[in-house]
Amino acid sequence: MSGAASSPAMPRSRNLLSAETLRDIHLSAIHTRHKWDADPVPVIAELRREADDRLDILAAAAGPWAGFTERDEDAQALVGAVMQLELPGLDEAIELGRSRAAQSVHATPPTTH
Repeated sequence: MSGAASSPAMPRSRNLLSAETLRDIHLSAIHTRHKWDADPVPVIAELRREADDRLDILAAAAGPWAGFTERDEDAQALVGAVMQLELPGLDEAIELGRSRAAQSVHATPPTTH
């Protein structure tokens, strides 16, 4: 042995997130990563492929993103493509994103002393 103390094995971490939550996070990351892409077709194909048969999760990830991001001029190609998807619950999810975008900025109140 080289004299270096061997460290005990690290305990295996257990992922406490459900498969549905992990899929939602993954789909949301795809939106963010491709926000500025000029061609949304391959992005929509990737989203559909990664969502598999869970169109409800795709709508839950895509709708709020599109609603929140719809005023971002640089994201118009993907936002428009997402809004054209026919997914159950998409319209409601888009409205959720719009309502979040309309909320005032949350911040710590200024100090008074």
